[in-house]
Amino acid sequence: MNPDPQTPCESCDHSIHWTAQLPWLLALLMIILYGLLKMDVAGSAQSNTAEEKVYEKEVAKTDLNTASQEELEALPHIGPVLARRIIAARPFGTVQDLARVQGLGPALVNRLTPWVTVAR
Repeated sequence: MNPDPQTPCESCDHSIHWTAQLPWLLALLMIILYGLLKMDVAGSAQSNTAEEKVYEKEVAKTDLNTASQEELEALPHIGPVLARRIIAARPFGTVQDLARVQGLGPALVNRLTPWVTVAR
């Protein structure tokens, strides 16, 4: 075996040994893997949006001022901690008042808007 990858190999009939090309092959492999991962992430994001659309059709709006903890936890992206915080922050005058609850930023409030209401 020839230790210098830039000189011809005695056992091969090409002028440069394949190990000289190894960095390029690894870079190409990493690019391909990165592309495959990005495709999977995009697919996951699309399926999540589809699940939310199905959820929107199946569930009536939840009143933030009267819903139980279990009803709040049934909402997308709301777990036990956020449900307790919502209950503690009652009463709400509008759905946008949810933004004052710790852990519920404007983006999450906008995502919840189709599924919640505030009875007057």
